[in-house]
Amino acid sequence: MNHFNYVFFWRMFDYYQHAFSEIMEMDNVVFRDLPYIYQCSFLRNLHFLHHSSRINGRILLPGRNLWRKSYFKDRFPEKRPVIFVFHGNYYWMRSLNYFSFLRSMHEDCKCVLLLMDTVASYLHYFNGKFYGDFDIDYLKKEFDAVLTYNKLDADKYGFIYYPSIYSGIEPGITNVSSDVFFVGRAKDRLGRIHSLYSQLTELGLKCDFYILDVSEQDQLFPDGIHYNTYLSYNEIIEHVNACNAILEIVQGGSDGFTFRLDEALVFNKIIITNNPVVDTIPYSDSEKIIRIKDKINFDQNRFELCKSADFDYKNDYSPKNLLRFLEDLFAPIKKGDMHK
Repeated sequence: MNHFNYVFFWRMFDYYQHAFSEIMEMDNVVFRDLPYIYQCSFLRNLHFLHHSSRINGRILLPGRNLWRKSYFKDRFPEKRPVIFVFHGNYYWMRSLNYFSFLRSMHEDCKCVLLLMDTVASYLHYFNGKFYGDFDIDYLKKEFDAVLTYNKLDADKYGFIYYPSIYSGIEPGITNVSSDVFFVGRAKDRLGRIHSLYSQLTELGLKCDFYILDVSEQDQLFPDGIHYNTYLSYNEIIEHVNACNAILEIVQGGSDGFTFRLDEALVFNKIIITNNPVVDTIPYSDSEKIIRIKDKINFDQNRFELCKSADFDYKNDYSPKNLLRFLEDLFAPIKKGDMHK
């Protein structure tokens, strides 16, 4: 990891702080969380207004390019080429021609877009924005590489499949207080979550479920499920640490890693999942993976056997591996390799 400096344009929510914690203190890595790079609240609010999609969709505000030079100033201790890594949500910077601007300022830099959601979600989110829809041809032209966690999108659009980013965390000593933990938004899966809750409780398993975005009339188990109760990521880790198994129900059209799968590997928990990606990971044969469809096909005896199994996780998805991956992707050709 010696050839490059790395700049991540990334919203540093608490879960991303956990995911990237192994590299956040490295001297050749910086994170730029716009507009929170500005310590002055007036500048932060002005930036929000100046780049508002709602306002600029009605009248295009002038002078937005004046912000560009403040986003990144090279103060790395050692001079190296820079790899700029953008979270997919930073596609809005297209309105500033920021990716081209970086190339004009750093002629040997590389620009990488890392998609942390499905392409379908980005197409929906950016649809009708003043700076243009989520344009696949634009991505392929403007970025040196587009990485996605979703294998379906990688195959469909010709992007690079990169499964996951998650730092190893030392599990705390916690008494187990539940058998199965679930946390997530209802999205298109509420009926399935409710059905699985019923099946798991019928097996005699103690469930610890938190579901967000559920209307009052759809709260079928108010005495057993926590509805619309937000958990910080530190609190999620506490619940993960205190359970025997994690339930993962992926939304439609998703075939890729989730934080729940990462947590199961790092904390050595059973993962009960409908995610097809578990068939492609190095740990696919583990007894700790319980695959489900609409109905649960295991009993409490198998659950007890799974608890004693071990993933023997090798920290495959450490963010340090992402840096190594990008290093290999863009590393300068060595003199000895020129004629190979």
